[in-house]
Amino acid sequence: MKKILPAAVLTAFLLFLAACGSKPSGTVSASDGQASSVAKDNQPAGQTTIDQGRDAPLSGAARPDVAALLMTTSLPDLSGAVKPLAAHKGKDGILLAFVDTKCPFSNVAIRELPRVASVLETHGISSLLVNIGESEAAVKKTYASDVPVVYDTGKATQKGWNVHSVPTVVLLDSAGSIAYQGAAAWAKVATATENMLNLTAGSVLLDEAQSTIQG
Repeated sequence: MKKILPAAVLTAFLLFLAACGSKPSGTVSASDGQASSVAKDNQPAGQTTIDQGRDAPLSGAARPDVAALLMTTSLPDLSGAVKPLAAHKGKDGILLAFVDTKCPFSNVAIRELPRVASVLETHGISSLLVNIGESEAAVKKTYASDVPVVYDTGKATQKGWNVHSVPTVVLLDSAGSIAYQGAAAWAKVATATENMLNLTAGSVLLDEAQSTIQG
């Protein structure tokens, strides 16, 4: 008699198959397999990384100076103009989404970001896709010309920001402090935005852009 897998087991199995990459050797993983791990050789020397998925500290073992990184991380947009990330920051903050075009979960975040960005813009927060580790040709082939995206074909941005998986979303306030860092879980981003701007609970509505990778 054929056995039918319970829905929860089948869903977990499919999510495992859809994961964007295997965990790097030597990394202790406490993640749920819903984000793509980057290679161990991208890890800063001397650091031991515990990959906690969406709950992982942006910093790994040592928190980077994010406000300084906004000024020193200069990347080209689709037109070729090179600017520091700080130049893209809105009046009250910026949402950075570190992605690539190969990971299916990144592709979900890329599709959803325009809706998220339109809501955050009303609160003075800009949004920017930061594509990492892919060729210029691949980036320009993927994104429409009006998409707010910058890219790094190398690993400097990935290392500097200690991005261990994609998509990684970072919400920064006007001073460059982290208000949220994790997966593209838009309900959590909404709550973090409300806390960051001292808004009434429920006033930032991102329900229409709920990610399929939320937990």
